[in-house]
Amino acid sequence: MTKKIDIKKIKKILFSLDMAMVLSIFAIIVTVFYFYPNFMVNKPKGLLHELNHNTLVMDATFSPDSKYIATGSSGSLFLGLFNVSGATRVWDVESGRLLHTFHADYVRPSMIKSVKFSPDSKLIASCATDGVVRLWDVKSGKLMLSLVHRTPDTAAPMSYCKINFSHNGKMLATAVSDWNVKVWNVETGQLLQTFSHTTSESVDLETRQLLHDTISGYQEVYNGIFSNDDKLVITGDGDVTAKIWDVKTGNLLRILSNPTPHLFPYKSRSHVTLSNDGKQIMLYSDYFNPEIWDLNTGAFVHVLASDMQTIQKFVPEARKERIGIGSGNANFSHNNRLIINGGFLNLAQIWQVNTGELLLTLKHGEPKGGQWVERAVFSPSDDFVLTASTDGTTKLWDTKSGRLVTTFYDTSSDDHGYKPAEFSNNGKYIFTTKHKTVSVWKFIPNI
Repeated sequence: MTKKIDIKKIKKILFSLDMAMVLSIFAIIVTVFYFYPNFMVNKPKGLLHELNHNTLVMDATFSPDSKYIATGSSGSLFLGLFNVSGATRVWDVESGRLLHTFHADYVRPSMIKSVKFSPDSKLIASCATDGVVRLWDVKSGKLMLSLVHRTPDTAAPMSYCKINFSHNGKMLATAVSDWNVKVWNVETGQLLQTFSHTTSESVDLETRQLLHDTISGYQEVYNGIFSNDDKLVITGDGDVTAKIWDVKTGNLLRILSNPTPHLFPYKSRSHVTLSNDGKQIMLYSDYFNPEIWDLNTGAFVHVLASDMQTIQKFVPEARKERIGIGSGNANFSHNNRLIINGGFLNLAQIWQVNTGELLLTLKHGEPKGGQWVERAVFSPSDDFVLTASTDGTTKLWDTKSGRLVTTFYDTSSDDHGYKPAEFSNNGKYIFTTKHKTVSVWKFIPNI
């Protein structure tokens, strides 16, 4: 006898299955959007490689020939018991292959704060928080020299270190958590000069006559750069003061002291950079607006500080007494006509060098939680700029129009920290960072 099919029961079963499927799909959607908030964001094209590290990436840079990337990383706790020092790594840009991992006999557990290639891309200088700068051979991976800038203090590791090669590649300037910039012979390791920010004399660059004796005391010095002819070193300290030194004699030639109103009444790490034609110095720091000075005469040119009305167009809640956005990072364009400055309120600004005119203000993101732009650089053609913020994003902009081209997202939940971002010199690649990863992208201008 054939059983009669109960259509109502079948409909109930199908309805239950449909509801279960709908609820499952809904749960999946909620889960995806909760844990991956940027799931539906239009991701940038051209990702080539992800260079993964086991600890935080502290610094990264392309080699001048655009073939390599060097990275410096922080240390870690092994099994929660032993401190393990950071490492310097060398990667092949085209393949993403790890070529070398440089470890050293660090005096104390250390992190690699700064990495730089020599102008010929054959050497890497790495600066660790044990106070030692090490030179490595890129091809062989051999440690060539260890330059002890400062005897390590076991009670207090170095908080910063900056290194710069001379243009001819024969000298290296180091600044490591004290009031000195030291200049070394790269081939022999000989200490050539020590430029201390305790000296108070200044002489005229042309006449060599003593000008004044006004600045004294100890000031931490944060970096030192070479002039284009490698005859001078320019240093910047914690009082927003730059000094110009003669490399051969060690004499202090001139002091460039901040003549402009301070953004905040704090001491701050001052950085100096030189225009590509070697004619102008830019002095900038977190709590001060960028200043332009003439290298040859030592004359103050102008300060790059936008007025309150301009700032409030982008950040209405900005304090009324604010003048300018400070400077987390500032750089000249390759043609020396423009400056990009990233600062507080999560803003970046593009300025004309010769007039000091503000051309564009780029709103990288919301300033909530004190977010700010800490990296801002031009592409080799100067047609684009990269800005990297503490909010976890790196953005690509059109220099002329200020149009946002694309956003490189950091979806990690880790502390973002310093975010290196850079164009390769050949204009083919970009790298961005997110905590423990350096992402290498093919630079596609129309993305």
